[in-house]
Amino acid sequence: TLMKAATSGELDAPQGFTKHARRMLDDARARQAVDEFISQWMRFDRVLTMVKERRAYPLFTRELAVAMTEETRRLAADLVWNNKNFMDLYTANYTFLNADLAQLYNMPAPPEEFAKVNLPADSERAGILGHAAFLALTAKPADTSITARGLFVRESFLCQQVPQPPPGVNANLPTPTAERPMTNRERLGVHLSNPTCASCHTLIDPIGFGFEKFDGVGARREKAKVEIPSFNRKEGTKTVELAL
Repeated sequence: TLMKAATSGELDAPQGFTKHARRMLDDARARQAVDEFISQWMRFDRVLTMVKERRAYPLFTRELAVAMTEETRRLAADLVWNNKNFMDLYTANYTFLNADLAQLYNMPAPPEEFAKVNLPADSERAGILGHAAFLALTAKPADTSITARGLFVRESFLCQQVPQPPPGVNANLPTPTAERPMTNRERLGVHLSNPTCASCHTLIDPIGFGFEKFDGVGARREKAKVEIPSFNRKEGTKTVELAL
């Protein structure tokens, strides 16, 4: 039908174009296409297969990962199929939660699975960037990743390409010690002081800093837990909490 309309010139007129666009949107396959687009864009394949350190994130389960993808899927569907403003994808003060996600967000369980709920004013969450799917995807197994979060925003949301690190560059960060425990922000300062690293990290790290109040699975936090390695193997590591 679409090819016939194109051949006849019907799509050249605005009313013909709109007619066929709406006809296709009314097809059930359109919802499948939107779901698939969101799944690929937000890398649900990675969310569903990511591994988190159980001691650091005891709430994380396979079921929670599935719920994370469903939250993002439902927000996108709500905007598309209810003809809302696309910018609400980034600014929405509401979301769709089940009991597991509500516990992670420190909110009351909704009356039904994935009910639409308003976010508390002090949650500091808004839209897709406040979703656990994004925050957990762009984190390490046992910690956050300022650089990964900033890079994802640059490349997947702003469609910008950040160059790869130059060959042979030393990407190691200072190791926290008992004498000098450091937050991730402090450790990443070495990137900004090194001209070789700074050219790219000035583009991505400041964005990532903005998400440090959310841990590696998307839960809100006021302090960062820093693992201090011990030279004594029997003592293992020591955990200290530092203000963000």
